[in-house]
Amino acid sequence: MSDADSAGVIGVLLALVAMAAAYLFPTFIAFLRNSSSKWAILTVNALLGWTVIGWLVAFAWALFGWREYQESPVEPSGFDLDLSEVVAIDVETTGLNAKTDRVVELALVSVADDGKVIWTWQSLINPGRPIPSSASAIHGISDEQIKSAPTFAQIADEIAARIEKKVLLAHNLKFDVGFLKEELKRCGNDQPATRGIDTLKISRQVDRGEKSHKLGDACRRYGINLNHAHQATDDTIAAAKLFIAMRNRHHRKPHVFVPEKFA
Repeated sequence: MSDADSAGVIGVLLALVAMAAAYLFPTFIAFLRNSSSKWAILTVNALLGWTVIGWLVAFAWALFGWREYQESPVEPSGFDLDLSEVVAIDVETTGLNAKTDRVVELALVSVADDGKVIWTWQSLINPGRPIPSSASAIHGISDEQIKSAPTFAQIADEIAARIEKKVLLAHNLKFDVGFLKEELKRCGNDQPATRGIDTLKISRQVDRGEKSHKLGDACRRYGINLNHAHQATDDTIAAAKLFIAMRNRHHRKPHVFVPEKFA
């Protein structure tokens, strides 16, 4: 509240005190004189006094409270998000460290509000090194499959163009964005997207009583089929549909679905 507003509030309070004194003083005098009309005076003064007080309070609200109400920040809502702004992403990698491991597959998917897939983009990527057997056991991608695949540098511009100014969505967003950022950095490109939605984080918030929040388990809770886990295109489509399903079911928690900024 500004100094002018504070002065205005003080003025209203002083006016209330003055009005109360003006209406109660005759009643006080009547009681001292034991006047027979003191009860009538008291009743009339009480009615008039509370009427004036009510008008003063309404005036104070109109002058100060309404302006503060209008200026108060509106809580953002995830339901205001247009899904045309969102691109789901999933990467399969040679390991878990974004700084030392490399991407071997990347998929991007755009979906409509009803979950219908608008477009998909997917590519195997040659990491320039052998894929550890422990990684292949998870996503099923072998050295033979990526032998003739493009390097990340060869498709970096196309990836950047597809996600520029978009909201990225993933299940465990930190993992996918971390690898994307490092791969783009190696190519001399900046990260063109700065906001994201993490369905893993949302699942932990809206379904706190559940033991598992893995993508497959979360999808089963919402009736979403994920037949080929750890295949990039299937994972991106499932994550996007999971976001829509969670947002529809938990419509009383709109703030949970608001995109967050990331570095």
